[in-house]
Amino acid sequence: SSPPVPLRVAVIDIGSNAARLLLARGGVGEEDLAVEIFARVPMPLGADVFGGDGGISQLSVNQLGLTALGFRAIIMGQEPDAWGAYATAALREAGNGKATVNYLRRRTGVAIRILSGREEAQIVGRYVSAQFPNAPSLICADIGGGTSDLVFAQGGRVRASASFRVGTARADAERQGREFARMKKWLAGKRQSGGVVAVVGRAAEQAAELCGGLSLRKIRPWRRRIAALSPRVVASRYGMEPDRAESALAAASLYEFLLECSGANKLQVARGGLPQALAAEMLREEIKKRARKAGKKRSAKK
Repeated sequence: SSPPVPLRVAVIDIGSNAARLLLARGGVGEEDLAVEIFARVPMPLGADVFGGDGGISQLSVNQLGLTALGFRAIIMGQEPDAWGAYATAALREAGNGKATVNYLRRRTGVAIRILSGREEAQIVGRYVSAQFPNAPSLICADIGGGTSDLVFAQGGRVRASASFRVGTARADAERQGREFARMKKWLAGKRQSGGVVAVVGRAAEQAAELCGGLSLRKIRPWRRRIAALSPRVVASRYGMEPDRAESALAAASLYEFLLECSGANKLQVARGGLPQALAAEMLREEIKKRARKAGKKRSAKK
């Protein structure tokens, strides 16, 4: 017999600017993914790592521990079919990243897996490429606090991916240095006539809503407007969360950079982000696992 559908999965995603909990249900395809619970807790781990002494502070470790305990309690109460916790650039680059993960596992029972930049890019790339099945090519950009993860896909298949230490939580978001040069070169080599350039995440959705679309003609004046304002005024005037307002200028600058280097007229905004992409991967794995079990049971009966 076929596995029960839909299945339910939960994902904890610990980024450079926030920790997120996603509980979703779905079937065989990513298009079936339905969000039941989504929670976001601002947590500036990137400020500790990229703008501080290179490690997660004790205050942030404590905050992360309490958040992980809260998320785990919600997950246990919901009893999903599978769940997992993942971390990205801040914990990946922190001098005490592994020690923090070990401490949190002992204290909270949450085993956090630190994703490599390439893994992160490919997971998001597979999820987003399924949303643009008719595009001759796709460049997908996941611009986070600590890294910008890029994927090039053709015919729905990921052909290349790269992770760059360029993000909204880094002090060097001024288009200079080796990482920006690397990113520019990578993008220039992936230009395709008629291709789609897509960005993911709530920050991109919010910028698109406020700008009226993510084209150079719309982003440039928006960037100039918010550059003249304090983050507090940006948050108040545009109805943004305070931590998103803090990174809005860096995000707008990176979207502009992405457009210039890719040659695209406009950035498309993909549905979801890393938490949804992780949930889709988890659903696929769970469905495969159940199908294998069902196959073994049938073989045993013969």
